[in-house]
This record gives sequence, structure tokens and C-alpha cells, in this order.
Amino acid sequence: MVQPKLDILNPVTYSAEWTAHIPEAYRFRGYGCGSPVVDAELQEGEAVVDLGCGSGGECFMAAKRVGPTGRVIGIDMLESMLQRACAGGRATAERLGYDNMTFCRSLLENLPLRDHTADVVLSNCVLNLSVDKRRAFREIHRVLRPGGRLVVSDVVCDTDPDPAIRNDPVLHGECLAGALTQRDLVGLLDESGFQAVRFLKRFPYRTVQGHLFFSLTFEARKEAATDTVSVLYPGPFARVQTFGGATLTPGPIHRLCRWEAQIVNDQLWIVDKSGAVANRRTEIGCTCSRPEDQIHADSAVATGRTPVASDAKSGQTIALRRRFGCMVCGEPLSYAPSESLHTCMYCANQFVSSVRCLKGHFVCDACHSRDAMAVMEHLCLSSSETDLIALMDRIRRHPAMPVHGPEHHALVPAVIVTAYRNVGGAIGDDAIRSALHRGSRIPGGSCGFMGCCGAAMGVGIAFSILLEANPVKGRERRLAQQATQAALAEISSLEAARCCQRDSWIALKKAAELSAEFLGRSLSADDALKCRQQAKNPECEGARCPIMKTLSGCIKEGLSAGQGTGVER
Repeated sequence: MVQPKLDILNPVTYSAEWTAHIPEAYRFRGYGCGSPVVDAELQEGEAVVDLGCGSGGECFMAAKRVGPTGRVIGIDMLESMLQRACAGGRATAERLGYDNMTFCRSLLENLPLRDHTADVVLSNCVLNLSVDKRRAFREIHRVLRPGGRLVVSDVVCDTDPDPAIRNDPVLHGECLAGALTQRDLVGLLDESGFQAVRFLKRFPYRTVQGHLFFSLTFEARKEAATDTVSVLYPGPFARVQTFGGATLTPGPIHRLCRWEAQIVNDQLWIVDKSGAVANRRTEIGCTCSRPEDQIHADSAVATGRTPVASDAKSGQTIALRRRFGCMVCGEPLSYAPSESLHTCMYCANQFVSSVRCLKGHFVCDACHSRDAMAVMEHLCLSSSETDLIALMDRIRRHPAMPVHGPEHHALVPAVIVTAYRNVGGAIGDDAIRSALHRGSRIPGGSCGFMGCCGAAMGVGIAFSILLEANPVKGRERRLAQQATQAALAEISSLEAARCCQRDSWIALKKAAELSAEFLGRSLSADDALKCRQQAKNPECEGARCPIMKTLSGCIKEGLSAGQGTGVER
């Protein structure tokens, strides 16, 4: 893998909502191994410091996010970079109608800022260059306000590199020789006074002399005096320890700092004054239910959050994308009998659709899939996996992949083409990108709205690419269509609501079955898939699902032979 090239801000990674206000001449990203500005969840009015800002691309994006009442400070050691950042900042400010950006020259170890200046400190692939990382982290901690957060994308490794790598000046300039191990990174953060260290994303970055390096995006918080909320730990572990050192066990009600509870919101139940679970939507088990609006009001009070995603036209920020249900609020989706015009909550563009959530939120296919498409491309291009099911499972376990959605229409062909390459097929990376692109054009809900499951069409897409089919090649066209037909026949034999995991699994199984005959090269789909989403899928078929039947059969076979199956139960 080679060093990332200088490139223009990628519209797949950065949608128009992030870059439209930046003049095209200044949409220059520069070197980096991630984009912490996207993961920082910047809020209106916050003060942001970007360490190693380079030519200023992420400062320009942050400037719009924090608004005219916010402040963005870019810091770099190179005067040439700062000159470009200042020019881009002025051009961006003209488009925004306000100027909230400042750029200054400094080293990381001696920041020219007063104590408690920043709400957020960002850095993209720069901290590894520091010659005194302890001092750099202490400086960052000093300039952060109580409760402030550090969000960084940087190069790390699992184990210490050899001295030959550590002492190579070229590799130091390429952000590798100075990379911390993840263990040492967490130790330095703890030593510097940070709390609540969280790893947000990790991707393979580069291999040098057999040593693996990774791009890691992480967050750490500066402690702040705050109020507490009541929480209930629902399991499954016997006990867990919080960032602040408290031990939680299933059953008792615990008191926890509000900010800690918000960070691990998906793993705890936050309990309101009446004893109800306020951060989950569950079925009421009795007839004495409270009005729905009161439940949501209690939830807002208990979590310290206010509704922030009600209308794209209102100018409010959408805080969080959910992995199932509505991406905005988590409510179930509603399918109307007829189509009408809806405004996407993220890009504010209008689309004709019959789908929105029970609260009226609508998210278009492009916004629904944006993050997942970038993840799938990276994982597939860097993968050496040959089993279709194993690769599908690895991709679906990434936080960017939702439980259901049009992302799976691209996942199926990308997985097939990637596995074909990995078993020796003579294709390049462009074939994987074509599979993703073609699959992404299949509309969401096609299984019900168009009578053909996107996963089945994904098999046809993959076979078309691998056979180099086109509309005038009779044999290749026929084989690609037969592949789609075979996968669709298996999927449509089930009288069941859609389950993107199940339908993708069926499609990949059928693709493996046809691969030797149709493609001249056998693909495998033998990995035992464990379903982890039953609680998140209200339409789950349970024991009737073919995945569960296969798992049950494996367990019985293993038990009858007196052996373990290797499958988690």
C-alpha cells in the first residue's frame, strides 16, 4: 500500500452538506488518514482547534458546523500551509457570510492558546510527528475546557515496530516511524488526564517490512463536574467498569455522570424519575401506558438532550445516525400505499417516496448509504477473505452498516467480486468499485416495490462484471440473468418480510453454488453466520429463518459427534 495521495475532498466521504460552502479551488484535503471533523459531532457555537491544519480543509468544514457564534483555530508549523489556509479561509468566509476562522503558526508542544480555550481539539495524522507526545497531550488537555473532547485520526500499530522502522527518517515523515501502539496511546491519554477514551474507527493503513499500521479515529474527554442520572445495566456481562471507575452489575440502579451515560447510551438503560426506561422504545406490557409525548419528554430530560432533527428546513442539526429503524430517531418505518414528495433530513433534497418513519422523518438512499459505501470500498479493497459469508459478516459488523437498507444491494456484488479476486481471479480494484457503484443504483425497498430483491440483483451484477457481460453478448447476458433468477427464486420462496442479512446470505450461498459452472472458479460460502440482530429486527422470522435452521443443524451435528461446533450459542 502506498502513501495516500493529495486529493480533492471526496464527495463519497464528504457530502454536499460538508463541502458545498467551500470554493472548489480550496476543497483540498492534503495528507491524512481519516477525518475527525466528521466524527466530532460539532455543535453550533463551539470553539474548535485543528492541530496540523495544513491547507485548512477541515477548518473550512468545521466553520459551517459551528456557525457564526462558534470559532475555528487552525494551527500548523509550516508557513506555506498557513498561507494557503488563510486564502481558503477568506474565500470560504465570503460564501458563509461570516468569518469565524483564525490560523496561526506553532508546534504541538507549545500551543499559543490560553487555558480552557477549546470545546473540541481535532487532529488528522499529525500527532505521530510530535517529538514529545507527553508534552503535546498535556498541552491539548490544558487548552480544552472542562468537558471538552479530543477527536483524532492518526496512525497506530498493535505492537512496537523494529528499530529500523523507528529510526528511518523517511518513514517518520510518512507518519509511520512515530506511530504509537494503541496500548501506549491509551496510557498517554490517561496519564495526561483524559477520560472516556473511545475508539471510533480503525482501518488497515500500510504494511512496512511486515509490520502492520492502522488508521485509528479515537475520542477522549476532559473531566468536568456534572450532574448524574440513574442507570440500569442490562447485561450480558457479570460486571463492567465505567470510564470513571464505577462498577456496574445487572439489577441494581446505579448513579452515573450524565456525560458518561450519554456516551454509552446504547449499552445502558437510563431510568427516569418514574422508573421507566427513557432511552429505549419498547412495547408497553400493560394497559396503563402513559401518553407517548410524555415518554419522549422524559427521555429528553433524562439524557440531557433536546430534539435536534425535526426538519431539514428548520436549520437544526441532525445529531446521530441509527443502525436500525429511522436513521434520525430510531422509530419504525411506515410504508404508505401511495408515493408523495418528501424532503431528506440530511441533504434537504426532495424525492418521491412512500417511506418515512412514524415521526415523519425521511432519509434518501444516497444519505442512508453514504458512510457505509466508503466503509465497504475500503474493507473490500484491503481484504484477503475468500469466504463470501465471512466477508459479508465482517462488513455488516461495522458500525456504519445499518441492519436494513439499500447498502446491501451494493454489499452482495462487492463481496462476490472481492472473493473472486482473492481466490486468484484476474481482476483489479476497478471491478470491485464497479460492483459497488452498480449495486448502489438499485433503489431501497426494491424487493417490495419492484418485485425483485436487491440482493438477488446484486448476484447478477457481480456475475455480469466477472463475465464481462453487456446487452449484445448473448451467452454472458443469459448467464448473468440466470444468476439473478436463481438467487431470486431462493429468496422469494420465503413468505417473510425483508431481512437484508438473511436475503444477502441466501444470495451469496446461491452465488457460491453457481460459481464453478458460471464463472469457472469455485467460491465458498461456508462460514457459520451467527445472527446478532434478532432484537433489532421486529419482523424477524426467528426459528423459521434459514440462517437459524442452518445454525441449529450445525449445533446438533456437532453435539451428536461429541464435538464443539465453534459456533457461539
